[in-house]
Amino acid sequence: MSQSSDDVRKRIGRAWDKELLAEKPKRVRWWESPLIMEHVNRLTSGEPGQKEIGRGLAELVKRRVAGRVFQKGVSVGCGVGFKEMRFIRDGIVESFELFEFSEERIRKGREIARSLGVADSVNFRNEDAFEAIKESSVDFVHWNNSLHHMLDIDSALQWSRKVLKKGGLFYLDDFVGPSRFQWSDESLALATRIRSLLPEKYLRSPYNPKQFLDRIVERPDPREIAKSDPSEAAQSSLILECVRRYFPQAEITLCGGTVYHLTLTDVLFNLDEDNEYDRALLELLLLIDELTIKVSQYDNHYASALAWKD
Repeated sequence: MSQSSDDVRKRIGRAWDKELLAEKPKRVRWWESPLIMEHVNRLTSGEPGQKEIGRGLAELVKRRVAGRVFQKGVSVGCGVGFKEMRFIRDGIVESFELFEFSEERIRKGREIARSLGVADSVNFRNEDAFEAIKESSVDFVHWNNSLHHMLDIDSALQWSRKVLKKGGLFYLDDFVGPSRFQWSDESLALATRIRSLLPEKYLRSPYNPKQFLDRIVERPDPREIAKSDPSEAAQSSLILECVRRYFPQAEITLCGGTVYHLTLTDVLFNLDEDNEYDRALLELLLLIDELTIKVSQYDNHYASALAWKD
């Protein structure tokens, strides 16, 4: 059930090495905004106050498992593994098999594990998880913003069910929007309309202060995306369909994203959440985003899911 050739795996690994090492401005993506993270966590868990990425779903897991400790978890495309280590430190999972193609992220992850005192509980592996684990042997399958990087979503979800022991938990917190970011016409129109109404100061480029971001939001070239990273959102639009196929009882929560992800990428750099006006503007935009979840014409970018294997 290998997802890719050795050559493709190396290209993916190099792309993520480069991404980790690249110098980037701060607060250009939604997961760098405390207010947006709190918003998404509230949608996921139903409770306010969590300003750490993914914390809402992690807190929901705590409530659902009611003190149970999972002996062995697996995570594919774990990055530096910090989110998985959080489950270990919270006493929810004893140990993780962590699969990652980026050697630089593995190196960084091992450093983090040592600093947190959990090095003996995580095993980083630069190999194909689908070939390495084939039998029912784990009781926690963890996907966090990595499933959308799989080249065959159906086989990845089929594998997730297969390796999960009876009574084990499937966990998903991921981008589930259009494959290769081919946004709907309606989403592009909304994003463009919002940007057209923003004062110019909010469109200053975070990469060059003398330049401004486009008010017209367009689809990227899917060929360029695949060239840069063959794994980027290759089949992301199939994720929820396949979750429902292999985990029909899954508890799925849609988290939107047309505004906070598509529209506000890079714009966020110019929004000061400590400024009363800017914060009120962002809160209004998040309300619009939440409303888009109810309208099928708009793309839903992010979702969470929990499911027990019966």
